[in-house]
Amino acid sequence: MIIRRAHTEDVKNIATLVMSLSHYYLPKQALAEELPKWFLNSLTEEQFLQRMNSNEYSNYVYCIDDEIVGYIAMKESSHLYHLFVSESHQGKGIANTLWQNVVKQNKVKKYTLRSSLYAVPVYKKWGFVETDIVRENDGIKFQAMALITK
Repeated sequence: MIIRRAHTEDVKNIATLVMSLSHYYLPKQALAEELPKWFLNSLTEEQFLQRMNSNEYSNYVYCIDDEIVGYIAMKESSHLYHLFVSESHQGKGIANTLWQNVVKQNKVKKYTLRSSLYAVPVYKKWGFVETDIVRENDGIKFQAMALITK
């Protein structure tokens, strides 16, 4: 197991990982529906590469035997932009390990995120609270949340 900064060579694997989990943004009854075009456009390799090359974002991967099984991206050190763990490795503490790595490095007072409804329980377990009602954009529901640190 290793956590490291993501490299441009990782973009294809990161995009593949995130796309494999993107259905979690849709409600259970809509799993067969296509994701909205605006959302799919944000998950292209080009978009991942653009974010990776931007000073606004920091990107880390969790690797097991050189395979990327987890990915986290922070925007401006305080907004959790992406956090994904491959389905075969969920429930093993990888998301928490990635999160704690980011917290240790950033040490900011307030973190924010927009969670898929599927991931809300995980974020609540870490101390995040809802900051708004559940919102929807073209069938994708999300929950705005924040965490105030000590």
